[in-house]
Amino acid sequence: MIIQSKAFRLRHPVDCQGIFCVDPAGLLEIDLVPQQRQLMAPFEQLIFVPHCGGTRVQRQGQHAWQVELEDQDAGRLIRMIRNAQDELETLMREL
Repeated sequence: MIIQSKAFRLRHPVDCQGIFCVDPAGLLEIDLVPQQRQLMAPFEQLIFVPHCGGTRVQRQGQHAWQVELEDQDAGRLIRMIRNAQDELETLMREL
């Protein structure tokens, strides 16, 4: 299983870049640069919400957080997560 990572410029927080790491084990990690802050969430706690021409990526639950991406970048992130989930399912079937 390979962890995929991609840098996206965030709409909010403003002037911030996030390094998004998608772990096929079911975890999203975001390193916010230059804030030196890390956000984490299991896939099942993530929701994607259209908002003012962009898309909010939100973690629900006790440790809630949100960031906002351009729609195109949010679409790429969703595809990365789906690919990771498919990879894990394939691996589990083969075992």
